[in-house]
This record gives sequence, structure tokens and C-alpha cells, in this order.
Amino acid sequence: MTVRKDSKGRILRRGESQRKNGRYCFKYVDARGKTRSVYSWTLTTHDLTPKGKKASPCLRALEHEIQRDLLDKVAPNNMIVYELASRYTETKTAVKQSTRAAYKTILNFLATDEFGSRRICGVTPLDAKEWLINLQKSTASAIAQSIASVVF
Repeated sequence: MTVRKDSKGRILRRGESQRKNGRYCFKYVDARGKTRSVYSWTLTTHDLTPKGKKASPCLRALEHEIQRDLLDKVAPNNMIVYELASRYTETKTAVKQSTRAAYKTILNFLATDEFGSRRICGVTPLDAKEWLINLQKSTASAIAQSIASVVF
């Protein structure tokens, strides 16, 4: 078995590679089974960014963050609120028919609402609570009550 090394003679880990221009690459498979790549000009925190290149986190730090997210089963950054809500309702199998109907109502509402199209990485718990409070104040109070009963 050959050991892969970078231009400085350091051993590269699984998934890591160095391109001809000196940039480091880490390839991995995300939660949806799609191959992804992240790039950095530095391998470790002790490396200096080449002159004229934009400074970014080192590849090993990016790799550590990705591995942590994959192990924690965190929602991907490009997932929207509606997708996460639909995945959540799919996991709920032993529920009554009325609860399933409430889930469907919520999903239909999120499909048309602006909040449902927001990316998960940009939504905080405070945003969700404010959205629910504004929803309760609006005319769709029945929907807000069913959402509040499911979420909280």
C-alpha cells in the first residue's frame, strides 16, 4: 500500500489530496449519498496561506467539522424548513389519523409560506418562535394552534 504525501512530505489522510496548484481537497459522501468536496490552501492550522490567496480555515478543521456533523446527523446546510419538517413527520409512524392530518395541514402551510422556504442554517429558535407568534396573531390561528401543539 502506497502512502500519499503532499508537497511538503506530510502524510495525507483518507479523502485528502493535494492539487497541482497546491490547494488541498477533502472528498466525502454527505447524508444524502452525494459526493462533496471542500477546499483549502492550508492543511493544518500551522500552515501559512500562500501570498495572494484568500485565507480560509485549514482543511483538517473543515474535515473535523464535517465528520462531527455527519456523526450528529445534522441537517445539511442547503436543506430548507419545509424539507426538515417533512422528514420529521415521516419518522412519526405510530400516530393517530387526526395527528397525521394535522401534520399534513402544517406541511401544506409551510409549502406556501415564506418561512418554509428558508434555509435551516439561517433559522434560529428565536426566529421560529417569532414566526409562530406572528402566525397566531394573524388570521390563520387554527393552523398556528396545531403547529404549536406539534412543535412545543
